[in-house]
Amino acid sequence: MDGRSRSASTTGLRFPLPDHAFPQVHVSDAQIELYQEKAHELVVHALHEFERFEAVGKRMYPTPWDEVVSAEGVTIMRRKDPSKSSRAEYRVFGRIKGDYRCSMEFFYAETAKEVFEWHHLMFQYCIDAFVVKNVQTATEDTPNHYMGIKWAAFQPLVFLSKLDMLFFEYMTFMHDLQGREVGVRVTLPINIPEIDHMMTGMKAKRFSSQIVQIFRPSEGRSPMTEVFTVIDNDFSLPVPNSYNTKIHNLVKDISTYLDSKRITKRGLISQSKWVPNNTRKSCVVCTRAFNATRGRHHCRFCGDVICRKCVVVRLSPDYVNDKIFKIKKTKFCLVCVTKIRDVEMRPTALSISSSTEKNGDYGYTPASGLEEDHSRQSLWSETESEDYTSSLSEHGDSRSSYSSHGSGSMTDMPVFLTNMNHHANRIEEEDYIIPEERSIRGTMEVIDTRDMVPEHRYNSSFGTADATNPLHASMGPSRSLDQNLAEQEELLRRIVLAASGQQPSVQ
Repeated sequence: MDGRSRSASTTGLRFPLPDHAFPQVHVSDAQIELYQEKAHELVVHALHEFERFEAVGKRMYPTPWDEVVSAEGVTIMRRKDPSKSSRAEYRVFGRIKGDYRCSMEFFYAETAKEVFEWHHLMFQYCIDAFVVKNVQTATEDTPNHYMGIKWAAFQPLVFLSKLDMLFFEYMTFMHDLQGREVGVRVTLPINIPEIDHMMTGMKAKRFSSQIVQIFRPSEGRSPMTEVFTVIDNDFSLPVPNSYNTKIHNLVKDISTYLDSKRITKRGLISQSKWVPNNTRKSCVVCTRAFNATRGRHHCRFCGDVICRKCVVVRLSPDYVNDKIFKIKKTKFCLVCVTKIRDVEMRPTALSISSSTEKNGDYGYTPASGLEEDHSRQSLWSETESEDYTSSLSEHGDSRSSYSSHGSGSMTDMPVFLTNMNHHANRIEEEDYIIPEERSIRGTMEVIDTRDMVPEHRYNSSFGTADATNPLHASMGPSRSLDQNLAEQEELLRRIVLAASGQQPSVQ
């Protein structure tokens, strides 16, 4: 158990609290079992509601439900409690970037530092977070499976007051009602007397947020994820409309927050180890030459020199001490961000081999190599650089090689960079072609008739002075435009008749 002992007094304490600040808490096994049963019940209800939503759509949320945000593939519905302005229910649904297992990975945390970092990445107004008790953590066979008790404190400007929440967290993979693999995460508000008393002394108002998140792979659109979230909030204070936009941004940007978490876990390279500017005449990713308008930037992960087109900006913590840090925007190169995703995806590329049991005994089997390779290739669609589209257009379809000091596995990366946008769009279109259309499209050919002449003219050209070049003999500069058009029409007529099985007549 992650517990910190201290006296009940909170005199002189400020957020974030020191390591020794939290009291030791005692939660019985029977109480943990009750939390788990409640979480399981919430998951079952959410899965049933998700299934109904897939059949009916937004129509299942009539008045008094309101659509408060709908943008970029994510929609938020809200139902206010008429008797209490601080309480509201939400339904968040839509399609987001990334693999569903990656979404689960982002929320997984079993140490105080990890839970504080991801809370602070998503909520810059998070001022402290702590793991009260780990009940069950992930193993090699059950990645991202977790049960535990956590606490977090916030100080958003819109509330003008410190808030804190204490919750039981439950995470696992399971099958939904149709046998499809899903990842689920539940936060269940709870009360523990020792912590409740301590937060009263810290003048923090307790709020409850009951959340059930369901992540499911989008059918035919990997690596997209279908998300369905059930939220029941009571903030103890009136909730501003800006909260709706915040939820929307958090849901749709989970993949970028996960990048930040992975980068933080691996650490940044010190400035003293950056590659000197004068050793690079061109960007190591796209190989464009540096000049007065194309400046140099350093990747904070590998330290190499890149151009603005190949920069990916992600949030990362800048630590003042072991407990206090600030979030800042940091530059990375496309290659490093993609390589991190590639490496991190391998241990999480697991699927369920048996249905979930209520007692938490889950079985897993490794995903096929094909699925793993597809996940790796698809990671590029989640990586965004500054002005990335124009970067691809400017770079064209070159086959330049990677010239940095990177590993051999990254030497083919620029080729993939120049074609990934076209590749992703082509796959997305093919996913919506029925088999009959696939076969038809597979046999279609486009014939350029600009340099073709009718057969009788082609035959008559042999034996002339220009017989070695019949095209020149029949399409000399003296030919009129009408003659050329007539010949092309005749040729097209013959092609159509031949395709229909009819014998073309000689004119």
